[in-house]
Amino acid sequence: VTAACTGLSKKFADKMEVANRSVIVAPKHHAGYYPGAETIIVKLTYAPENERVLGAQVVGRAGVDKRIDVIATALRFQSTVRDLAGLDLAYAPPFGSAKDPIHMAAFAACNDLDGFTEITEVGADLEGLQIIDVRSAGEVARLRLPGTTPIPLHELRARTGELDPTRPTVAVCHLGQRAHIAVRILKQQGFESVSNLTGGMFLKQHASPEDVIKDES
Repeated sequence: VTAACTGLSKKFADKMEVANRSVIVAPKHHAGYYPGAETIIVKLTYAPENERVLGAQVVGRAGVDKRIDVIATALRFQSTVRDLAGLDLAYAPPFGSAKDPIHMAAFAACNDLDGFTEITEVGADLEGLQIIDVRSAGEVARLRLPGTTPIPLHELRARTGELDPTRPTVAVCHLGQRAHIAVRILKQQGFESVSNLTGGMFLKQHASPEDVIKDES
């Protein structure tokens, strides 16, 4: 496993009192249908006031070096997350998807900045929020947050009546993709404040292990 970083981490940005936001994505390092695709985790930190890239952390078994090099170059030229989203990176199934992990992180950051799918940081305090877990029943049984309302994503449209649209709401899934879809569904149903827990339960269990309940059986 390779771990790499460039620029400011979120923790260091907070320490320096630099306004920041961050997103976490975990796509495959090359096309998923091509043999050998490995998960690569990208955490992108950026400034909300000018959209500038502040830094990144990348962890994975393959393709980490080239992603961190791209973001390091973006930092050198004071690029924004929209610049990252528009990069024309090399594509071939053995080396990368048409939408690279860098693109996916930048897309998530742009969605957050535009209010399309707002992000809740993985280490955030969720006390008092309405938490909707859109994973399957089996996933929830193995690992969950206390006080959540479990509604599988495919049932969400039919069960929004069980929720309070006026309460601040966070959607949770394994990594964030299903929660992104859930946020869009809830927004279309008139929910006033709803966001996606970036990194999902996969990273929440590491960022705040005291907040999760695991089935150890």
